[in-house]
Amino acid sequence: MKNFELEENDIDSLLFKIYLAKSRPCNKAYCDVLFDALVKKKASLRLPGVPEDSDLFKNEIRSIQEQVEEKYQKHLNNIAILTKLLHGLQLGASILESKITQLDKNKLANRKKIRLLQNVLGVAEPTWGSAPGHSLDTFYGLISLISNATQSTNLLDQQMNEIFHYARSMQINRVINPVERYKNEQGVLRRLKQWTSDSIKSILGVGSQSTPQILRNVIANEALLFQRAEKKASLSRSQRFLFPTRAENQVKFYSNAYADAAHRDGAFADIFDDMETAKENIFIVGWALSPTEQFGKNNRRLPELLVEKARQGIKIVILVWDNIAPVHREQVKNFALAMNHEISKLSPVDAEKVRENLHLKCSTRKLGISDHQKMVVADSTLYLGGLDLTVGRSNPDEWHDCHAQIKGPIVEDAISLIQNRWDAKKCKMKIGSHEKASKILEEKKQQCEKVNARISMDVLNQKSTIQLVCSMRKEYFHARNWHSIKKDKQHHTDEIQSVYVEAIRKSDKFIYMENQFFIGPRFHKDGKRTVEGSNQVILEIAKKIKDKISKGEDFHFYCQLPFRPEGNDPGALDVKVILRKQWKTLEWLIKTVDACARLHGKSAKDYLTFYNLGQMEGDQYKMKYTHSKLMIVDDQELILGSANCNERSMLGARDSEVGIHMKNQKEIRVYREKLMCEHFGDEFIDQNYSLITQPNARNAHAALHQHLDNACAAMRGRDRRKIVATPWGNQPIATLLAGEKPQHVLESSPLLFRIGAFVSKRISKLVR
Repeated sequence: MKNFELEENDIDSLLFKIYLAKSRPCNKAYCDVLFDALVKKKASLRLPGVPEDSDLFKNEIRSIQEQVEEKYQKHLNNIAILTKLLHGLQLGASILESKITQLDKNKLANRKKIRLLQNVLGVAEPTWGSAPGHSLDTFYGLISLISNATQSTNLLDQQMNEIFHYARSMQINRVINPVERYKNEQGVLRRLKQWTSDSIKSILGVGSQSTPQILRNVIANEALLFQRAEKKASLSRSQRFLFPTRAENQVKFYSNAYADAAHRDGAFADIFDDMETAKENIFIVGWALSPTEQFGKNNRRLPELLVEKARQGIKIVILVWDNIAPVHREQVKNFALAMNHEISKLSPVDAEKVRENLHLKCSTRKLGISDHQKMVVADSTLYLGGLDLTVGRSNPDEWHDCHAQIKGPIVEDAISLIQNRWDAKKCKMKIGSHEKASKILEEKKQQCEKVNARISMDVLNQKSTIQLVCSMRKEYFHARNWHSIKKDKQHHTDEIQSVYVEAIRKSDKFIYMENQFFIGPRFHKDGKRTVEGSNQVILEIAKKIKDKISKGEDFHFYCQLPFRPEGNDPGALDVKVILRKQWKTLEWLIKTVDACARLHGKSAKDYLTFYNLGQMEGDQYKMKYTHSKLMIVDDQELILGSANCNERSMLGARDSEVGIHMKNQKEIRVYREKLMCEHFGDEFIDQNYSLITQPNARNAHAALHQHLDNACAAMRGRDRRKIVATPWGNQPIATLLAGEKPQHVLESSPLLFRIGAFVSKRISKLVR
């Protein structure tokens, strides 16, 4: 091998790149050797003939290390600024979009601006610096627009020139999430470890001349490898979601419409308090609205309150689904009639003022498709979850639901969603003006944008985040905004299913779910193979549990369901059909988990808990209807909204849904603890506190199973008014998890299935 000498500039470049590489723990040990060797080499070039153990040489080494550290910190600062600019784009996108329509396309001077604006809105991950066609002037123009949109002009004045040249020198073509950028780093680690001590000597000038270039190539290629791995692991969220991730939000959770029968506290109490004290606006989106139900602490009807607030000058926009089902067909009509009746009581001057401020529109859908979103915005407070402002939700002994109050930047996204749904074509006016309501929503959104621009945009440095997620068809969402996010061929978005699946795949200890339905894909007649349907949530739960079983790790899935989904009438055809579908899903999941668990000496009860809420009234069981749409994973992630665990909600091409995806918020664990205490009883939780601290521990769910069985046994044959949690179907949980069909499912099954189940049960007893 021929000798060669490294120049000082080459060493500087290598030092910085190796310092970047050693910042990852898996690379540190090996890169430390390379780094120290290169530092000594550089010091010897600067101080030829000076002994390495002298103070002068040691001081020079410290000086070189400090210079590299300073350069590294500068690198991190620049990356942070670039990341903020990316989020500035997301924050300012809706403002920039409106500027396109304001510019005259026929003027030559405006064409470059329009093209630039379109690039901002059309590129999910903006390219910086070295990208073709992005000259310094174009880059300045882009940052100027971002700065104007986000009120961050100081960024342009202080550091843009430095950042631009830095981006070009480092060839930063894409801004990527620094938390995710070093996934799948084992490939690079293996390449680094292939070098021997002889290779280190080569770097110092003893070996092959090609070795330093190999080192450069590997480290320079490192970022590309990680970008590809990150892209493969998870598509860019900005490409898949209509709204960005937000930080700096305040959240309050509710477990029922009211905390007690006196209606002093709870979701409805707070919603109506905020509407009664609103100073600017009230926006309502719902599946149903009741004209007669009394709400809030003051027991007021919704039409009465809204007309009074409109008379006070409050801007009100209401969007409700025009349900064509026979039971609900007249609901929207009656609500509009009730509003007009309240308006007719006013003087002509006040009535005209109300019509200026109050706007009601109903959305129409095809048969089998509904608008299922549930939101209320009062001034700058958002309420979202499973509660509609309609009949049957107020009694906490009969109806259980999960809802949330949110204050912060996410309110802007909710208003944007309402605006885009309002502007969709397939809606018809009932009261007010389409154009005036659209203007009200636009003004409120711009007001929120100005407030949010002053809030920290560096979401990646925030541990606690919330994102608004939707399931929706394109024709029911204003297409102008759709194309900037979705590809043209995508006619719907299934964001809610995406976040469910991602959260399940990342789960490590437990999943806690409450839902009105639990219906997965269809199954073949042989029961062995699944038909890949659109609702992949239950399939992912099964995969996760099987994976944990095979690894020998503790994991548990808690699921609260209503005794009968879709209603309490056991004779209703729709109740029977949905109940049978739900049982088929439960049966498949139980058998799948149990078969895998038995191979490892365990059973389904070690991994699954299904239960319902209710009480005995005489000899009849009266269920407390679970209407929640909630999933909590490891107390780290929460998904809450209007989406049921069935194909209608998860598909995206059917019912429109909305929800929140929350991460690392301290309120998540507190909320789960509150729900468990409420359902299982404070006394049981006090005696079995491990259910709170370690929900995946076997002793925790074993004690819970015994508690559920005891509650079920104590409830039989006696009048018991207390609402308790019992195994789903009100049979011993071991029987349920052995796959035996509950009695209420058997009663809802056709006669042929009932005979078959009876014969099968008799045969199994004879075999035993």
